Amino acid sequence: MTATIVKPLNLLARFTRSPSAASAVEFAIIFPVFVLLMLGGFEIVRYITVSRQLTYAANSMATMLAERTSAVNGNGVIFAFNSAMITFPQVLNDPARKNTNWYNYMSITLSSILFTPTVNGCTSGCTYKANVDWSIGTNGSRSCSVAPVSAPSTSTPSNTTLPQDVFTAGSIIVADVVYPFVPILALNFVPSITLRRSVYLQPRYLNKIPMANTGGPYGGCS
Repeated sequence: MTATIVKPLNLLARFTRSPSAASAVEFAIIFPVFVLLMLGGFEIVRYITVSRQLTYAANSMATMLAERTSAVNGNGVIFAFNSAMITFPQVLNDPARKNTNWYNYMSITLSSILFTPTVNGCTSGCTYKANVDWSIGTNGSRSCSVAPVSAPSTSTPSNTTLPQDVFTAGSIIVADVVYPFVPILALNFVPSITLRRSVYLQPRYLNKIPMANTGGPYGGCS
């Protein structure tokens, strides 16, 4: 009995003519792309969720203070920090994965900003300058010695600027949040992204929300 020897080139030729061969090649090309799209989609959804929750958290903290009918103290500001953050667990996941407290992982600042006319005695058509009345943060605060300057409303929020649209008579409560968003699945390929969110609210019942005590362990100022 004579054994039939099939040459490798013949096997390759048969494979390339087989319909299943084309499917295998297509799968080998498409599958990595499909996986990357799935991973990217997951991270995009996380990014959008965290971004929205940061805005909601900042709005919640600013609202708590803007609706006050009396002065606040350092403990009251810290309570606003804590009570807002526990309602948005998605934001707390990254600090938990790094085994650190959220107030060490991110920066939250609550401040009261006062506006005064640039020309004393102005009653109409006035322009205003801003001053920090008090500021308390988990990792630093707005400097009371640095007057916030006007910036376009589309600018990235910062501790030294305010949107030009908020410069008016009276005062506002400002909540600033800075958060390092760290991708989970693409950690080794995509760097962390710093998210900055700020909310600006006028006090509802008072001309301004006074600080009952300043300085101390909370970094307040006046």
